[in-house]
Formats: sequence, C-alpha cells, structure tokens
Amino acid sequence: MKVIPREVGRRVNTNSRALRDFRENLNRFTPYQERVLFGTLLGDACLLPNGWETNWRLQIGHGERQKAYLWWKYKVFENWVFSKPKFQAKTSSWRFRTISHPELTRWHKVFYRRGRKILPKDLGIFLRHPIVLAVWFMDDGGKLKGQNGKDHGLLLNVQRLSLKQVKVVQKIFRESLGLDSTHQWNNSGYRLYFGKASKEKFNNIVRKFVHPSLRYKLLTP
Repeated sequence: MKVIPREVGRRVNTNSRALRDFRENLNRFTPYQERVLFGTLLGDACLLPNGWETNWRLQIGHGERQKAYLWWKYKVFENWVFSKPKFQAKTSSWRFRTISHPELTRWHKVFYRRGRKILPKDLGIFLRHPIVLAVWFMDDGGKLKGQNGKDHGLLLNVQRLSLKQVKVVQKIFRESLGLDSTHQWNNSGYRLYFGKASKEKFNNIVRKFVHPSLRYKLLTP
C-alpha cells in the first residue's frame, strides 16, 4: 500500500521532495473522479493557482451542516490530496485542497476564462452521467415547499450565470435529459425550477447518488 505523506501540525513546504514525488505519481483522474469534479465545479468548488501560477489546484469547502458530504468528496479525491480537511473557525466550515497539477490546469481551461467560471462546452455530454447532476444538485440544489408543507418542485441555483447562459442550460437540460424547467429571479441571481412536468424525473435521476446527509433535498417519498 502506498504511503501518502500528510501534514501533521506543520506547514508543508509545497516545493518539498515528498510533494514533488507525490505529484509525479499522479497522471489523470479516473472517469468517476472526472464526473464528480465536473459536478462540483458547476457547483461550489473552485480552482486556485499555485504560488507561481504555473498549475492549478481544486479547493472544496462546505459548512458544518455538510461536513459529512465534504468528507465524502475528500474520499473521492484522496489520492490527490496532501492533507486532510481542516475546520475553518472564522467561517465555521470545512475545507480541503488538492495539490496543484497539470491535470487540474487542463480542467481550468475548460471551466474558466479570464479568471471567471464559464459554461463548459461539454456540459450536455457530462450531464448524461447521473453523478454529475447529483453533485451539482447537492452543491446548489434543493426543493421548494408550499404553505401546506408539500413539495412543489426542485430547484437548482445558477446565480453566477447571465440570463442568456441560463437559457442555454435550460435547453441542454431539455435536449440531453428531457427535463423542462423555468427560470426564476431569486435575490442575487437566477435559479431553475423543475415543477410538475419534470420534478419526479429529476428526482429519480439523482436519488441513488445523493449523500445520506443531503437526502432532505430530495422530494418526500
């Protein structure tokens, strides 16, 4: 079994021999890792440059309520991570980062232009993998309840997107997955609403992939 060096109460020298060896033993993400990566970059995750801005690393953070979900993500990317998730006292959240690597630099070119996230060209292709939609939903989704307490539909927050981009996403959902949605303005941006026509189908696509700690986001059986 390969031993992976960890931070133990000290700051790791990012140019250390141990880290260089660790990086050189990595090549590409597995298909499953790629799909989880794609889903979480659509959602809460971001890519950050190393100190020399030569390569990029993945950063994932979630609040205390989603601690178990964050640790699930950590296990997905564990072979790319030099130290375990740490609690951030100032924000009451948990966070981990992968090492910087050319593989993540490749993904940065897919998801970013001029320092801002963009809609990936392969969005429709990747959304055909249920785990991608499930991770995006776990990061940015939820359900809308009526005053009677019944589930009205499912939501997917897309606040960072312009109206033009939102309409592109709606078209992709419709053509790739057969999911109809409406867009709604909600405080600081748009969200997609999957109502009577599509909520059950959406729910069925993601249900078996949703982490147990986040099943409250699904429709009530």
